[in-house]
Amino acid sequence: MFKIDWKAAFREILFIFIGISLAIGFNNWNESRKLNQLEVKMLQEIKNGIEKDRDDIQNNIIGYEGRIYAFKALLTAIDRQEPPADTLIPKIAYLRGTTSFVINSAPYETLKSRGFDLIKNDSLRLKISKYYDIQQEWVLINEKDYLNHYEVFVKPFMIRYFILYDDFRIIDFENLYEQHDVINNLFLGQQYNQFVLELYQEMDEEAQSIIAQIDTEIKK
Repeated sequence: MFKIDWKAAFREILFIFIGISLAIGFNNWNESRKLNQLEVKMLQEIKNGIEKDRDDIQNNIIGYEGRIYAFKALLTAIDRQEPPADTLIPKIAYLRGTTSFVINSAPYETLKSRGFDLIKNDSLRLKISKYYDIQQEWVLINEKDYLNHYEVFVKPFMIRYFILYDDFRIIDFENLYEQHDVINNLFLGQQYNQFVLELYQEMDEEAQSIIAQIDTEIKK
């Protein structure tokens, strides 16, 4: 009569089960490791992109601060009905040009294509999304309004009342004293610059916060 060695059969089944479990566990661990490596790589790319943004942001902040100073100097001089002092002329030269934000969104677009869930930290994921989708867009929208004001008013104003080449200087300044439309537009230009400057400063603070949080995540 044929007898089944149940103990041996059980041991064989147990070994098969353990082997399959180990294989599944190893596969899950390997997939998790790959996702972690991909997350770290993606976070590093996001960080590098935001650091490049900050270089542009810092330069633009300097430009906006300079133009705000120039607008204030001109408005003060017009109010006093006397040309700005020679020491202020170099500052007013900030109004000869503009600055604009250059978006470096390639890393973020890559993240979107791979899926936001790649970044496991909910707080960090939301901060990155806010930075790109809200703060950057808000800066671009408001900066566009200022650039339009610059083309329509500031540039013609500079051409009318200043020598822009060689020895930068003011001409025909006395005619500005009663030009209320000009004064209003100078004030509006100052307000545009002030508002966009504050948006840049907020974006820069958020960029620094994201970089610090990414560094923390990468070190985990």
